[in-house]
Amino acid sequence: MMKRSHSGVFWDAVRCPLPRGMSPDEIHKRIELYLHEGEEDITGQTYIWVYVDETDKEGPWVGSYLTDKTWESRIYFLPGGADRYKRRCRMLTDILLWRRDFHPPSLLLVVSDKVKNDFLFSYRLTMIARTAYRVFLAAPDENYQPDTDARWPESLFVRLFSFADGKYC
Repeated sequence: MMKRSHSGVFWDAVRCPLPRGMSPDEIHKRIELYLHEGEEDITGQTYIWVYVDETDKEGPWVGSYLTDKTWESRIYFLPGGADRYKRRCRMLTDILLWRRDFHPPSLLLVVSDKVKNDFLFSYRLTMIARTAYRVFLAAPDENYQPDTDARWPESLFVRLFSFADGKYC
């Protein structure tokens, strides 16, 4: 009997913005579609946590996203603040809690920039990968333009870093 493989996506929307004008439900559907059609054999649910700077009153998450506790799209918008270190601490805490509910071979995808330069954060992700989770990093390049990219999120996920292998795949 094959285990269901769920996916957890942890997204730093301050360093890697989501497309403006796209509803959370549409964002979730696009990400889930990409993961289910990929090579990772995702058979379960896709859960997405998005970390935003709650002090930014111009962001697409302004409104009820941070105050409502349920969303039909299964995207959880969470306050992460403007400080990168604090966002990563919050993200790492949520990842560790997620692991309690979703066991290997579940997929963990972190979307952020400069993660490999953060020794503690990348070390923790490497340790999670060593426990049979499939752990990847999607980092935007300098040309990342989610608002104008018709292939989003596929274009962002073309080059993923595997924490199990220690290289890009």
